[in-house]
Amino acid sequence: HGHYSYERACYIVQYCFYKSMLLSFIQLAYNAAAQFSGVSYWDAFQLAAFNGLFTLAPVFFYVVDRSVPRQYLELQPRVYRFSQGNGSLNAGTFLGFLLRGQVQAIAVLGLTVLICGAGRVNGDGHPTDLVNDSFMTYSAIMMVQVVVVVVESHTVTALNQVAIWGTAIVYWLTMLAYCSYPGFKMYHVMQRLLGDPMLYLLQILLLVVLAVPMVAFKTWSRNYSPNELQLHRNLARQFTAENCRYSPPSVRSMSIREGSDESIPSTLYR
Repeated sequence: HGHYSYERACYIVQYCFYKSMLLSFIQLAYNAAAQFSGVSYWDAFQLAAFNGLFTLAPVFFYVVDRSVPRQYLELQPRVYRFSQGNGSLNAGTFLGFLLRGQVQAIAVLGLTVLICGAGRVNGDGHPTDLVNDSFMTYSAIMMVQVVVVVVESHTVTALNQVAIWGTAIVYWLTMLAYCSYPGFKMYHVMQRLLGDPMLYLLQILLLVVLAVPMVAFKTWSRNYSPNELQLHRNLARQFTAENCRYSPPSVRSMSIREGSDESIPSTLYR
């Protein structure tokens, strides 16, 4: 379906730029704070697995998302005008995704340095280091991605549920296996941090700081400043194909008979 394909493609493109900006901007901000020493904040496996493994499934299964029910689209051809006008992918929406990634990156790095900065000792007596900090930051980012996809999905099917929540399970199991091999840089890091309450505290704090403003903005935008497509989504929740023979009065197109003041719904909406 043309409208569905457009909306899915628009979101997937912008979301992929957003999550890449989030990860790379943390790296850039850290190097700026470290006076461009060339030290990487992320482990090589973390960088490779972020787009190639951990966030791939939710993006792939977003192709079954439906912005509005199919029956509503049949009743409301006017929805296509929003797609034809590039309402979901333009300079404003694209910059919004990039700006979100930058702001979240600064918040993540700032809170991690503030809470787990130099001089802190882990629960097992080991001093904190860059590897510990990057693992806790990376884990928080992964959990935020789960929330982002859930909040911004319009139709959460069983496939979406498996992909979204399965991503979190796959992440923790994969990192557990990766941190169990002595030859890797992050050997025993996860096992050590799992017994540290700071890991869970930082995960919850970062999740709240990153996800709550996003959810609040989405809610406010949907209810108090909706665009044309959001208006149709709100109406689609109120009207179904069974109880709405014609389009809702607030969005239907009316054809006026010449020489008469009688308004007749266009045959396109029957």
